[in-house]
Amino acid sequence: MPRAKLESAGKTYGACARAVQAGSATPTNPTAQESELLIGFGIASDWVRRAAALEPLQYDKRLMNKSPKSPAVAELVRFTMAWSGLNALFARPEVLKLLGGTSATSELKLFQYLLANSGLSAATIGGYENTLRALLSAPVISAIPGHPLGTAFPSLQVLHEKFTPRPYRTKGVGKTIQDAIHSGNYSLLDLATIVYAMRNWSVHGGLIGSSFRSVPRFNAFIGTVLSAIADVHAGVSGALLAKI
Repeated sequence: MPRAKLESAGKTYGACARAVQAGSATPTNPTAQESELLIGFGIASDWVRRAAALEPLQYDKRLMNKSPKSPAVAELVRFTMAWSGLNALFARPEVLKLLGGTSATSELKLFQYLLANSGLSAATIGGYENTLRALLSAPVISAIPGHPLGTAFPSLQVLHEKFTPRPYRTKGVGKTIQDAIHSGNYSLLDLATIVYAMRNWSVHGGLIGSSFRSVPRFNAFIGTVLSAIADVHAGVSGALLAKI
């Protein structure tokens, strides 16, 4: 279960921080390098354990509590917390140096580096990719400007053209998504790209159950993304602890 894996990873990040302190010659006055490690592990542990502990959200409006969309909103918050934990790690070169280091600077490339060092097997990654690609390629009927009403589109195209701000559609991950839509080649979307697209969609306010025109389909999507990110945390936290 993602929550159990996130809780375990949060504890392992805490163990990383304690290992840094135990190995310091001056634990009460850590070096700049040790401080970066302690800050990164501390923030990652806090966010990931909060992601694991998050319960369904409660509203002071009965209609929102009864809405079938509300559970998905809680999972979006859980994803944001789990992503923030990864961000706390890949934003700090001193943390990445424990894994060998990278010259990458973009968030996507840095996330790809953590994924590559998570120990996830090609079969596990491929399983996640197949599930997510199937959900994103599923046809839905939605009104998109410039297209006839009642037209069916892949879910990915709805997200991209209707809910993604125009400036972001033709650069970076947006361009990869656009190429996949135009070519019909969803293999262009690897796991890192899809998870990072999830990050973009959530930040820019486009991703919620109704965006998929199916709450169950969105629940399956966010559940798969959370399972993948929990696996990354589980693998990366263990790999980092082994290097300290």
